[in-house]
Amino acid sequence: MLGQVTMSFTKVRGRGFTLIEALVTLAIVAVLTMIAIPSLTNWIAVQRVKAVAAELVTDLRFAKGEAIKRNQRVAIEFMNVAGNQSCYSVHTAPVAALSCSCTQGEGFSCDQDNNPALPNFSTLLVELKTVSSPATSNISIRSSRPVEAFLAPNGFPDPALLGLGAFQAEVDGGDQRKLRVTSNAAGRPQICAPHGSTIVGYPECI
Repeated sequence: MLGQVTMSFTKVRGRGFTLIEALVTLAIVAVLTMIAIPSLTNWIAVQRVKAVAAELVTDLRFAKGEAIKRNQRVAIEFMNVAGNQSCYSVHTAPVAALSCSCTQGEGFSCDQDNNPALPNFSTLLVELKTVSSPATSNISIRSSRPVEAFLAPNGFPDPALLGLGAFQAEVDGGDQRKLRVTSNAAGRPQICAPHGSTIVGYPECI
């Protein structure tokens, strides 16, 4: 009986870990964590760039659809602020001279203060959506021109803006993590990867 107890006790001890084994295991985990963190950080940044680019494509389609539905000109207006902070606002805009300021924040982009000389601004300028990319997100949106607009009744881009060049907006997450949103002559947006971008899965921009 005593021999059996001793044997059982020995087996139990054999299943445990020594202090050295535990320290080696922790060291291995620490090394693997140090290797994984940069990859995880990069993956998160890439997903943010993809999400912002996808949302911009959705909002360009939204602006085009609203121009058709409302039977009036609808614009998506961009602003670049200090640092990486950037924003844009989707709003009705019967004429190009009317503008909204997305820096005022959602719900206030088309406030009277932006157009003090406009008597009926509330009926002419209607904010439909405002998107902000704060500097803390490390994601910037840089548009090749300050505005893209769509006309009724077909939702085609405003030809008056072609003098400012073709529309394109670059979403930049730093370290060559970039995607570009462009719009064709019919106002259909698409995403491409600029030359040198580290984000894969998209056609290279022409």
